[in-house]
Amino acid sequence: MLFLNIGFPQTTYTSVADGAYNDCSNWSGGVCPPSSIPSGDEVIINHKIKLSGILKVGDGAKLTNNNTLAVSMELHVDGLFTNIGDAFPFRVHNDGVVCNSGAITLDPGETFINHNGTIDCGGTINACSWHILGIVAVANQTICCGIGLDPNFPIDIVGVDYSTIVICSLLPVELVHFGLDNQEKRILLNWETKSELNNDYFVILRSENGIYFEEIGKVNGMSNSSSVVKYQFSDNRPLIGTSYYKLKQVDFDGGFYFSQILTTNFVLRNEFSLYPNPTNSDINLLMSIDHNTTIYIEVFDALGRLLFVKNQVVLKGTNFVPLYTEGFNEGIYFCKVTLPNGQLMKQTFVKIDR
Repeated sequence: MLFLNIGFPQTTYTSVADGAYNDCSNWSGGVCPPSSIPSGDEVIINHKIKLSGILKVGDGAKLTNNNTLAVSMELHVDGLFTNIGDAFPFRVHNDGVVCNSGAITLDPGETFINHNGTIDCGGTINACSWHILGIVAVANQTICCGIGLDPNFPIDIVGVDYSTIVICSLLPVELVHFGLDNQEKRILLNWETKSELNNDYFVILRSENGIYFEEIGKVNGMSNSSSVVKYQFSDNRPLIGTSYYKLKQVDFDGGFYFSQILTTNFVLRNEFSLYPNPTNSDINLLMSIDHNTTIYIEVFDALGRLLFVKNQVVLKGTNFVPLYTEGFNEGIYFCKVTLPNGQLMKQTFVKIDR
């Protein structure tokens, strides 16, 4: 398969830290790459980079993603896009070359438009809506959809090598419900499956920005089932403020599918939590309050001896206060927070030595 002759780059931009595409401190030399990469220029992403807007790879330009790239709007490729890591564009318009050996995941319902473009290199594209036109060359990809959706990859298109394309047409799990309940001190996730085939487990993923997700738990599947199965997972240490959740369903053979993304806003009013708990070093106080004030923090051991005291200014909203307890012995401790109006709040935490 022929690739575009890009030539040598005039300017190369290489990421040096995670963060926004237009934050120049995240790039070598402190110079931001343009969001419309001109001919001859090359952008190399070795970190977790997100861009708000459209990212265009001009004719004769190169974009290489070795880590994680998130684009809030369209990724438009006229040159060469090499994806070795994970790319999360809102949608894709390809008029050039997409060499994808990693994974490209579009937003649910968005379209991968391949217009006179080349797609190759053996990766996975998670997109259920496709628009293929013109003289194309598509091969060596796994085309997948999320839970509960059917693949809609075009058939009988000239230039598509179907002998090298794997269509994820058999969905092992039929997810009929996924929801959450924002409770007083936790977020309870619940979901139901109508049928299951070869279902190993679910991974619960959480994010603070809807782009970068981390695993916070795992729930075993039922393997095989032809009846409704109900699942629950409790996030007992939710993020304060807006957070995002999704499920990753994993087969016994390693295949996986993602659910839709749910969002919620979690607020603790005049309460606090301690984490990590138990802890083998310091502990952190996380407090959400509805007005600016000063709180009085005390920490006692099991015998009632005062070990730590601090006056702390807190602002309306969420506050993070480190408590330096690394030198404490193993055991149970009590943290007391006193508000100016005399209101008392208490929490216990455990110190371990390991």
